[in-house]
Amino acid sequence: MKYSVITISRQYGSGGREIGTQLAQRLGIPFYDKALCAEAARRSGFDESFLEQAERQEGRKFSYLFQSNSYSFCRSLGDQTFLALATTIRDLAEQGPCILVGRGANRILSDRTDALHVYLYADRQTRLKRIVAQYGVPAEQAEKVLHDTDRARAVYLKDYTDQIMGQAENYHLCLDSGALGIEHTVKILEAVYRTT
Repeated sequence: MKYSVITISRQYGSGGREIGTQLAQRLGIPFYDKALCAEAARRSGFDESFLEQAERQEGRKFSYLFQSNSYSFCRSLGDQTFLALATTIRDLAEQGPCILVGRGANRILSDRTDALHVYLYADRQTRLKRIVAQYGVPAEQAEKVLHDTDRARAVYLKDYTDQIMGQAENYHLCLDSGALGIEHTVKILEAVYRTT
């Protein structure tokens, strides 16, 4: 199997953005995380910062979102943001090789045989250290921010894709970026991408 698209789902603080960025540089392909939101905002008219927070917004799942590209069928603002992001994810994957982080991309692209779906996780202490040192979260708030972010992402994923976050069968590869380290995780993903 030859992969052209990589989706990265991740626990908050597991280094998904850093891993995706480094991997994209090594592979010479586009990386979409915040850029995904910028593109969805350009296409839909939604505010970019609003779309960036989409995974932290709780909503309700409507199964027709996977069959329709029309915003007019959506019943809530949350549904409309999901549809804008889903449409953009599909379009970017159609344009060529890329790495897409979060926003249920693994489910949105589950019908693509050229998509490698990855889940990144790490132990709690590693994640807490990362969000304080690299994300700028105050140490006294880190535990709450970690819990709230993980919970909101899990709710978002369940509401809009009917998946349970971190459930192995939703991905081709699950990696402990805390135990492996960022560099080794990137090397593993590069090897899988290049050798398949």
